[in-house]
Amino acid sequence: MLERVAYSPDEAAQLLGVHRGTIYNLKKRGEIEFVKIGRRTLVPRSEIERLTATERSSTSATATIE
Repeated sequence: MLERVAYSPDEAAQLLGVHRGTIYNLKKRGEIEFVKIGRRTLVPRSEIERLTATERSSTSATATIE
């Protein structure tokens, strides 16, 4: 079975546990990249992994400071 390399904005929001609008706001602020394949707008898995890695590292830093 092939691994997914990209997700719809709705699927990305579900994976991250945020509202779909948050995904579009991240795009608007330049914090996440989308790719267009034909008519589909997709969020690469690497972007989701990058966001969650950033969140984990900032959470770790906060926990260390406290």
